[in-house]
Amino acid sequence: MKINYLNLQAFGHFTDYHLFFDENKNFHLIYGPNEAGKSTILRSISNYLYGFPRQTADAFLHSNAKLRIEGELQRANGEKLQFARRKGQKNTVLDENNNPLDEKMVAAFLNGITEQQFTNMFALDHVRLREGGETLLQSDGNVAQSLFSAASGINVLRNVLEELETKTSSLYGKNKSKTAINSALREEKDLTKNITENQLKIQDWKELERKFLDGKKEIEKLKEDIKQLTKEESKLKRLKQTLPKIALRKEMLEKYAELSDIPDLPERMEELRKENLQKLEAAKAAKKNAEEELQMKERELQSIFIPEGILDQKFLIESLYRDSSSYQKDVKQLPIQEGKYRQLEQTILSMLKELGRETDNIHIVEQYRIHAELKKTIRDLAEQKPLLESNEKNAQEELEALEKELTKTQTVLQYLQDIGNLGSLETAIDKVKAEGNLDRVQKELQEQLRQCENQLANLIRNLPLFDGSSEELLQLKVPNLKETVKKFQKQYEEIRYEMGMLRQKITEETEAIETYEKRIRELESLTDIPTLSELEGARTHREAGWIVIRQKLNSGEYNQTALEQFSKGTPIDMAFEKSMRKADDIADKLRTEAEKVGEKNKLLADIEASKNKIYMLTSNLDVEKKKMDDWNKQWIAHWQPAHIQPLTPEEMLEWLEQYNAILDLNHKKQITSMQLKELNDKKAMFIALLEKTLTAFGTTVETSSLEELLGVAEQTRRRLTEEKNKRDNVQETLKIIAEKLDHANDKKKRATLSLNNWQANWQKSIEKLSISMDASPNVVKELLETFEACVDQYDELKQTEKVINAIKERIAAFEISVKSIHQTITTNLVPYSMDLAVMEMYDALQKAILANEKQINLNNQIAQAKEKIKTAEVQLSDAMKVLEQLLTQAGCDSIEELEKIESAFKQKCDIQEKIQQIEEQLIELGNGRMLEELLEEANLANKDTLEMELQEIQQQLKELDQTRSEMEQAHGVVKNEYMVKIEGANFESVKAAEEKQSKLAAIANYTEEYITYKLASILLQKGIEFYRESNQSPILSRASEIFQRLTLGSFDGLTVEYDKKDQPVIMGVRNQSERVEVSGMSDGSTDQLYLALRIASIENYVRENEPIPFIVDDILVHFDDVRSKETLKILLELSNQTQIIFFTHHYRILELMRGISTETAYQLTELNTVTV
Repeated sequence: MKINYLNLQAFGHFTDYHLFFDENKNFHLIYGPNEAGKSTILRSISNYLYGFPRQTADAFLHSNAKLRIEGELQRANGEKLQFARRKGQKNTVLDENNNPLDEKMVAAFLNGITEQQFTNMFALDHVRLREGGETLLQSDGNVAQSLFSAASGINVLRNVLEELETKTSSLYGKNKSKTAINSALREEKDLTKNITENQLKIQDWKELERKFLDGKKEIEKLKEDIKQLTKEESKLKRLKQTLPKIALRKEMLEKYAELSDIPDLPERMEELRKENLQKLEAAKAAKKNAEEELQMKERELQSIFIPEGILDQKFLIESLYRDSSSYQKDVKQLPIQEGKYRQLEQTILSMLKELGRETDNIHIVEQYRIHAELKKTIRDLAEQKPLLESNEKNAQEELEALEKELTKTQTVLQYLQDIGNLGSLETAIDKVKAEGNLDRVQKELQEQLRQCENQLANLIRNLPLFDGSSEELLQLKVPNLKETVKKFQKQYEEIRYEMGMLRQKITEETEAIETYEKRIRELESLTDIPTLSELEGARTHREAGWIVIRQKLNSGEYNQTALEQFSKGTPIDMAFEKSMRKADDIADKLRTEAEKVGEKNKLLADIEASKNKIYMLTSNLDVEKKKMDDWNKQWIAHWQPAHIQPLTPEEMLEWLEQYNAILDLNHKKQITSMQLKELNDKKAMFIALLEKTLTAFGTTVETSSLEELLGVAEQTRRRLTEEKNKRDNVQETLKIIAEKLDHANDKKKRATLSLNNWQANWQKSIEKLSISMDASPNVVKELLETFEACVDQYDELKQTEKVINAIKERIAAFEISVKSIHQTITTNLVPYSMDLAVMEMYDALQKAILANEKQINLNNQIAQAKEKIKTAEVQLSDAMKVLEQLLTQAGCDSIEELEKIESAFKQKCDIQEKIQQIEEQLIELGNGRMLEELLEEANLANKDTLEMELQEIQQQLKELDQTRSEMEQAHGVVKNEYMVKIEGANFESVKAAEEKQSKLAAIANYTEEYITYKLASILLQKGIEFYRESNQSPILSRASEIFQRLTLGSFDGLTVEYDKKDQPVIMGVRNQSERVEVSGMSDGSTDQLYLALRIASIENYVRENEPIPFIVDDILVHFDDVRSKETLKILLELSNQTQIIFFTHHYRILELMRGISTETAYQLTELNTVTV
């Protein structure tokens, strides 16, 4: 899919702004400075495709209701969809005719991609690019997460996974006591204990219950009596309100019956009568006015007169009238042209006389007509002579001056010394200067060496576990492997952590045992609760007695040993009875206290389980202590070669840092010493070189400073260079003067030859004219001007003669046309004054035209007046018919009678309306009763005793209410005592039970939330892994190529390796074999890696799906020009597969684009700054 065009009809500060995307190009570069509307257009794309948000910042110029964007989408198969998008709740997609379109049509073109997916996958700016690079760093280059993040555009993927893990850990964790679910379970267990402790005990409350129920019945009976009296009171109050209205209704019904003979009339009866009476009077007046108008127009028509035949010659008269002005001009111009002719004739004769030709035949002027080429030749030659003479003179003067200058320069050259080649001196100076200021560098190195020695001494002095010199320290066999120390540290922390966890668990189990034992003591303090083992012991004792008795019954003798063990000296019958009673008592007690027994048994079982756990935990703690002892031995053995008694791993890591700093500083010291020695050798070599070179040029210097020696060498070079340049300049000047002298000789010869050629051409041109060969060029030029003037006057004379003849022909033709008109208006047909006759005829024609138009208008007005008369007669007839119908409906014969009947009918309607209002009021007062019920109730009522009955009922209600109040107060005391004794003991249990239900609900919510987050985390990880397995090979292969180009070959590509957790991770390949982790790359490289993965993912998507435009907003702000060029090339290649819309406000992007491609490969659109 691609966007063909957008029209921001009303959006942001744009009004009817068109943005066309060339269909023949797929890369569209949109440039605009700040405030040009680039960001607004970016938002318009998303709003056009997916709709306007509820709250928008683009409605400051146009209101929300007027926001509108039009455009056109096109699929890869050529199918197009043109639509407009408006802001609203529904029907926001419109076709060309503003008819609603189904949103699913747009979604189909977008391949079902949501707005969030479009923004994440197919929109990229420099902020998202930087976030993508940071995401790669957070994931440590994890292949699955990197591919999924780049493809989906979700730059905070790592944060999402960590957030899900954090939320699940905060809700539940094994052996974690402070998580939400674990805390809630512990609190629920405590509430269960509370409920058990506060079980309601049985109380003697029957007497209290009887008092409570009897009082309740008496109060309810009293309330029922009050209810009945209140009902009767409402009835009497209602009758008191309805009886007057019922009487008024009866009176209105009697008046309505008196008007029963009045016929029912239409609602608009009076209005129709008045309206048609008005129509009747208006029609009469209209008819009268039309008849008067008809008579007046007929009189005007008879007074009009039009001359016969004048209108038939209208076009001829109007044509002559238009031509009359030209006729007047011709009559006026004829004597002027004739005078001009005579004047030109005299002028030509005078010029001929000046040229020595006295004659009356002016046609001999043709002899002086010279063709243009000859005239131009003579004039050019006349102007050339002064210039040619001047050139010859200047050439001679220049030749003499150059000969003098040559002699002078040759004399100067004789006094200048010849300097040899300065190459050896310049080479020596350049070598020394190329090394920079060696004296300053020498001082800096000496200072660095001194600082290194001081720092090294301080570090060794402050190093723990060592007391010796730097040489002794460097001889130590220190196991300088931080990873090994970190491994020891990890083992140490793991062992210490396990020991701490085991001690904590032992403490928790010990505290749990104490809690269980405390609860058992609490249960036993309430009553003696036997255990199942006690019951089993009692029953076993009882069975032993029965065995003794049964043996006696079977054999007749007791087993004395068994008898003594069972009876303990007590008679056998009493001992057996006691054992049976004891077993039964224990069983009864277990049954009656079953709940407490069960709790106690559970507590005992929990105590046993905790003791077992403590035993296991103690064993595990001993194992961990053994591991710690082994670790200590290995740790000390690790440092034995260095003869160091080690501290903790963390402290030894810090010790190694200091030790490595000492090694680095010692290495730096050695390097500085070597650099200082090399510098001294180089300095001595350069001093010898400069001294040797200066001696060769005759300069002797006594100094050991390289800087001073270099200054002398540069001064010598400048002096010798100036002398050499001066001699070279003089020699060059001699060459230039010699060349100028040769040029001056040639110039003198050419000037002389040109003057001779001019003389020959001049004589050849003059001999064709009747002019003396000795005449100067100026004289010849004046004669040529006279010839030309004479010929020009002759030509003007001939042209004037033609004008005079044409004027005479036009005058004659006009006068013939005037005479051909048949008319009786004028007889003033004088030659050269025919225009006056035409004016008279034209005035008469205009009057005839006006009269004819007036005649036509009057005929139309007469017809209209007749039509008005007919219309008025029809209106008279219609009004009379309507009035007759109204009289018939009312049953009368005159308008006066009709008015009286209308008044009576109106009175009848008013009475009917009042009756209806009274009945509505009665029904409203009846509290849901029908009108008939209210009327019957009023008929049965005794109107005379109504007020007395009402007062009597109100008195009874007052007395009963007083009694009810006293009884309720007395009953309230009993009720309060009853409720306290019934509910008081159970209050704590009920409260605990409510809290328990609330806690169980919270546990359910926490559990559901935990499952949701856990499933989300698992599903997201599974999806990421599935995407990796499906797309790793094609995307990584392509991303490797792009990454190599984006980094300008700094990396050879990408590969997949496995980290310590056996997870596949992306690594950069450098120098064919070197592997670079993502964490080891620069910020710029990680940004370029993310961009490579993003582009490869888009290419992979468009290969299998409908292409979606890739919107890019200034992603190159952190790229240099070279990398920016390469990125633009890659995006140009991507545009062969999908549309690219690249926004930028950096003009350098345009310059880079022009440098890598022609304008035929992309479309450039420049936005102008818009001021709102």
